[in-house]
Amino acid sequence: MTREVEAVLDGCRHVYYLHDEPETVRFLAYHGAPLTSLSSFYATGTSRLETYYRMAARVVSHAAQDPPVVVALYGHPTIFSTLTSMLLAGARQFAVTTAVYPGISSIDAIIAELGLDPGPVALQVHEATELLVYDRALDPSAALLIFQASQLETRLHSTRPSSPRRLEQLVNRLAATHGLSHVVTVLEVQGNRTSQHWTGPLNELAAAAPTFGAMVTLYVPPRTQPLVRDAAILEQLDDPTKLSDLVQ
Repeated sequence: MTREVEAVLDGCRHVYYLHDEPETVRFLAYHGAPLTSLSSFYATGTSRLETYYRMAARVVSHAAQDPPVVVALYGHPTIFSTLTSMLLAGARQFAVTTAVYPGISSIDAIIAELGLDPGPVALQVHEATELLVYDRALDPSAALLIFQASQLETRLHSTRPSSPRRLEQLVNRLAATHGLSHVVTVLEVQGNRTSQHWTGPLNELAAAAPTFGAMVTLYVPPRTQPLVRDAAILEQLDDPTKLSDLVQ
């Protein structure tokens, strides 16, 4: 969390949160406002959309009657967070003033864990189910992050481990551009730490699915080098004459 977020917590009247790390919950409690966990809204077999709607309704109702209220979410509040979208929409409907304060995103944590600089390799980011639903082109010359790979093909909540069948379609989708022998890495959030859980070829990914937790991201490194689009720009990157043309 940032110091800005700490200041917001110090001035709020109530904190709703989604996080199961005890250290984080103690940090929130330290700032004095009463706490309410939103985790109790989850129910096996219930659509996550319905769950998020109920969470948002509870928070917006509270904020309308007794502001200010904070919702503390893990990671960045607008990256792969349907709940945030519902909160903002509900707040607009009931004329509740809102502000979003950024946290450290899962993307930040993952590229730090991998030691990855997106500059030289580019970076594609997709949600796993949407990657199967929509016909979006994948560039095998760019790095690829696929989020929520353990929640493929359903919005219904479950804490049971995935079966190998769950990842079969994703493997086939990636094999078309990267090949079945391409080595990928599964990263998993454990408390406040992102770690590399599994590394292996695509053709072994589905079989490893039962060992993955709910917070799984798949990293697919580039398979090929990108084609050069404009060789002249590349050749002139360190040319003083080119610099003089670009500045006043």
